[in-house]
Amino acid sequence: MKKPARDLTHGPVTPLLLGMAIPMIWGILSMIAISLGDVYFIGQLGSKELAAISFIFPVTMIFGRLSRGMGTGAGSVISRSLGAGDQQSVERLCRDSLILSIIVMVVLAAIGLATIDLTFSLMGASPEILILIHQYIEVWYFGAVFLAIPMSGNAIFRAAGNTRTPSQIMVFTSIINLAIAPILIFGLLGFPPLGLMGAAIATVTAHGISVIFTLYILIYRESLLTISIPTPSEFLQSTRSILHVGLPAAISAMIIPLSAAVLVGIIANYGSDAVAAFGIVTRIEALAMVPLMALAGSIAPYVGQNFGAGKYHRIGQGLKSISILTVGCGLILAAILYLFATPIISIFNDEIAVLSVATDFLTIVPISFIGAGLVMVTSASCNALGKPRAAIILAIARFMVFLVPLALLMGHYFGYVGIFWATFLSNCFAAIIAVIILRNLPGVKPRRQV
Repeated sequence: MKKPARDLTHGPVTPLLLGMAIPMIWGILSMIAISLGDVYFIGQLGSKELAAISFIFPVTMIFGRLSRGMGTGAGSVISRSLGAGDQQSVERLCRDSLILSIIVMVVLAAIGLATIDLTFSLMGASPEILILIHQYIEVWYFGAVFLAIPMSGNAIFRAAGNTRTPSQIMVFTSIINLAIAPILIFGLLGFPPLGLMGAAIATVTAHGISVIFTLYILIYRESLLTISIPTPSEFLQSTRSILHVGLPAAISAMIIPLSAAVLVGIIANYGSDAVAAFGIVTRIEALAMVPLMALAGSIAPYVGQNFGAGKYHRIGQGLKSISILTVGCGLILAAILYLFATPIISIFNDEIAVLSVATDFLTIVPISFIGAGLVMVTSASCNALGKPRAAIILAIARFMVFLVPLALLMGHYFGYVGIFWATFLSNCFAAIIAVIILRNLPGVKPRRQV
């Protein structure tokens, strides 16, 4: 087996971290582009089709976050094995993580197919909308396994310090999806118009093609994956190791959309303009957080490899460097959003009432993105070290302990502005906990400022 694509146990720390983070930005943006593109194309079909995809989105998000959680678990154990130079374990874990992701996705997709009417009826879909939902979700469930394999493969690449390849695969997937989708949805180039079914086929096809590239690179170019059948004891051992981190990581990830749904319900009390404004700023926030997400993503393989190699002092150096980068990036983002709030919001909606609410959000909340970034860095580091409990505690504290109660309380007394201040405070309070956890990780002396 080859050495890791990038040995993170040697060399200058900051250039290593930036070298991994920058390609990840493009990969994350490409995945956002797929979502935005689908919404745009489907929106041309009509409001009913758009309503159908709105019902579908939370379900597909759950699948995505479960896959990402298992990828986090796989990346954690693989990066530590790479750092320790345990080639046999790396090959076993790479193989078994892909098998596990396939099994989990097939089982969940089968359950999903059997409960389509029940699931979406409980969510409030009307019979008319349910017909449209079937057109999309049936195809998506059959191709769900194509989503799991690239996610697990990308986690393996990142564990080896290679963020360029998964980013290239994600960008390629996005281009294929955006190219095929309008052809199949609207019936261009001689194809019949398939509507929502066409959108699902485009997504499944794009991810199916990415599976081929992912497996080819893992097997032949990186030599990280061997084709063999695991023994039951080997697979059980790998599964336990992966799920030890992966399951809590998936649960932590799912807390975020759950809390967001609760927050939308609270804001709905202040009228449709407030909801529309919140929908806009959450999309702006998602885009603004991409560089911070990339920085957090770069620290995980770095921490894992150096922990496996026993180089704890480099872990401390990396955490200090990534924290400084996170604070600096957060300050720049906050300044941009504060200074250009109105023109940025106007791209999405220029109604006075919506502009007013959205501008209040971008005046109050963005500086606390620094805190959110530090929380992501801490969670990624703890997961990489095989300490998922700290990461899930952070997620629960940030959203369930701080955000929701504060939003209810401050919204009652100060209206929607109070909810924005609750978001600001929850990020700050969670960041304090994150810094305390960071200061107690291997290689970080308590007296050092992170």
